Amino acid sequence: MKSSHKFNDTDAYIQEMLRSFKLIDIRANYEEEIQKAIKNNLSYKEFLLNLIRLEELGKKTRLVNRNIENAGFERYQTFENYDYTFHDHRYTQKLKSLETLDFMYHTQNVILIGPPGVGKSHIATALGIN
Repeated sequence: MKSSHKFNDTDAYIQEMLRSFKLIDIRANYEEEIQKAIKNNLSYKEFLLNLIRLEELGKKTRLVNRNIENAGFERYQTFENYDYTFHDHRYTQKLKSLETLDFMYHTQNVILIGPPGVGKSHIATALGIN
């Protein structure tokens, strides 16, 4: 099937089609991926697989970022920047186990109880981001 579009410039055509198909990450990186494929002597299939993985990763990353933004968290809080000094060792271990999100796979609830200023909101936000 021939395209009704005639482009003299192959790169312009590729860019336009990638933009049209909304393949953002392939569009931004395909030239670099071509050079990698040449350098590493990749087969066409390996090259195509790399392009697909690149686009997949980009789409997943944008989805996660969009979901975090739509969640409406007051601040971006993670477990990495949580101050565990408020808790003794047994609570620290419980908090660390929350990071794994295993409670979700066991359909369990989490209730955060404590005085003001110990990081309940921080933990809740970090769970949401995870």
